[in-house]
Amino acid sequence: SFLPFALGKLTYSDAKEVGTEGKLLLVAREDGILQGFDIRNRKEIFHLRGSSALNTCLLVNQHSILAGAEDGLIIHWDIRRNTTSPRSILQRSHGPITDITITRGEAGEFNLLSLLHLLISVYFSLGHETRCWASTKDGLFFEWDIESQKILTELSGADFNAINGIAVHGDLAFAVEKQGILKYRLSE
Repeated sequence: SFLPFALGKLTYSDAKEVGTEGKLLLVAREDGILQGFDIRNRKEIFHLRGSSALNTCLLVNQHSILAGAEDGLIIHWDIRRNTTSPRSILQRSHGPITDITITRGEAGEFNLLSLLHLLISVYFSLGHETRCWASTKDGLFFEWDIESQKILTELSGADFNAINGIAVHGDLAFAVEKQGILKYRLSE
């Protein structure tokens, strides 16, 4: 994920580079490592260890990162703290986490670039996000309030098929599974 990030004083510059200043690359690795790289300086700025293989990661805001693991954990790190210990951990099921996306206090307040997000990723403006949606290989699709540590909404795929991607916009939620794209209306 290429995301805006405040990194402090930069020491490397190349005239051929455009738009790399203040950018962070997050890498969720199969060996359970989450790395953050300063794109401009080409240096690792943090290295965190998850519980198992990491399938997905997301910068929540300028200091919080979520990672979804193969063992079903969602791990929340605060990179301002001088520790590798997670701030919080959630496990709703033992199914591997396949995707994580963010909503803020009011549903639908992020920038959805295109429906392609359902298959690739989400780009959002950095702010004070407090809720995330996560999907699992065992067919769960749920909303978690990061601050209160509570599950707010829980849905399932058709026949509990693996949910491979998710997007939420306003009162609509979309889930990608092997049969196609499922659409849910969140309010009645």
